[in-house]
Amino acid sequence: MLRGYVDTFLGQVHYREVGTGEPLVLLHQTADSSRMYTEVFPCLAEHFRVVAPDTPGFGDSDKPSAPPGIEGYARALAEVLTALGIPQAHLLGHHTGASIAVEVAATFPERVNRLVLSGCPDYDPEVRQQKLAGIQPAPIEPSGEHLLRAWERVSAGMKGWATLEQIHRSAIDTLKAGPEYYYAYLAVFTQDVRTRIPKITAPTLLMSGERDLFVERQEQLRPLFRQAETYVFRGAGALTMMERPQEFCQVVTRFLQGQPAA
Repeated sequence: MLRGYVDTFLGQVHYREVGTGEPLVLLHQTADSSRMYTEVFPCLAEHFRVVAPDTPGFGDSDKPSAPPGIEGYARALAEVLTALGIPQAHLLGHHTGASIAVEVAATFPERVNRLVLSGCPDYDPEVRQQKLAGIQPAPIEPSGEHLLRAWERVSAGMKGWATLEQIHRSAIDTLKAGPEYYYAYLAVFTQDVRTRIPKITAPTLLMSGERDLFVERQEQLRPLFRQAETYVFRGAGALTMMERPQEFCQVVTRFLQGQPAA
């Protein structure tokens, strides 16, 4: 595993890289980092040059001085790819990462070979407005209560299948994101993916765990793409890369190699 930094207009972006072959870029959810793909790095690296950046403001990347918006995150990723000598890549994003992946594929279609969207966020307009109204920073409390809140936040969706190490890893990443973690949510909730999808030219896989919040949206979104298929991880939650790493790798690899995901 190699690690490095790339200068972007949002500051330095930290990334992890492993494997050789066609480039595959992995984008994480809020408020995790590229470490959320730890379990699938080895199997994906058997087939691809895997590059996993930490979204600006998360992991070991610099924190933006103001909310970048979804366009800003997409621009920063394009700058990362350019700096790493990657003119075109497969792109895989989970939740917030999927929102950024949609924006990149719509804005820079020539840079995306195949697109995988894991639990792609899609909200009705009124729901997006409600969520925007409810966004607030996560303050650092003198009592340390924010430490427990971080643990409770991540463990709520991981209990029953995740290891303590996986929960701990995600909780630490949440704490590292700090009070400004909500910048990414501002970007997601202001994006209307349904207006961006028609601009995407890359063949797309919409995949999701059966218990993911966005699983019911997959079949609704599929007709909006020029070419798309869907896959559901039966019995799984949202974090299929952690919960079902082997199945995750098999599905993604088949699709990126031009085979049906199912």
